[in-house]
Amino acid sequence: MEKQVLGNLAKAVREFDAAGAVLWANKAIEEGIDPLAGLGALTEAIREIGDAFGAGECFLPELVAAAEAMQGAIPILEKEIKKRGKKRESAGKVVVGTVFGDIHNIGKTILCTLLTADGFEVVDMGIDVPVDRFVSAVKEHQPHVLAMSALLTITAQEQKNVIQAL
Repeated sequence: MEKQVLGNLAKAVREFDAAGAVLWANKAIEEGIDPLAGLGALTEAIREIGDAFGAGECFLPELVAAAEAMQGAIPILEKEIKKRGKKRESAGKVVVGTVFGDIHNIGKTILCTLLTADGFEVVDMGIDVPVDRFVSAVKEHQPHVLAMSALLTITAQEQKNVIQAL
């Protein structure tokens, strides 16, 4: 049963099925499957999509859709990891956000997904994040990396403002 549930969890990401990913993540928890194994299944699936994108075999909308499917399942599994008192190996901690004045999140979402798949602990602050929230997050989380997204030329100045405030 475990193999089937994990296979369907990975399949949901490969097929860009966000609702299915949530369903199978919850099913994995119900069946008592190790949530770290669930994260492993998600990681395998998103890496396949990422490799296909890199090889020109799929396109950006497919990568985004797979990332969104994975993002729906991750909190379910991470909550169970904490509940069970487990801890996954961390490659480091990254605080990520789109700077104030910018509401674009596609690149940020893909980055967060790929970092999570590679074992990083990711604190996603969302979009339109003001300088003081970035500073507070850095103080609170003590990340190894701060990643700031700014798609618009006019919002790129906000990255400089955050750096100066830090």
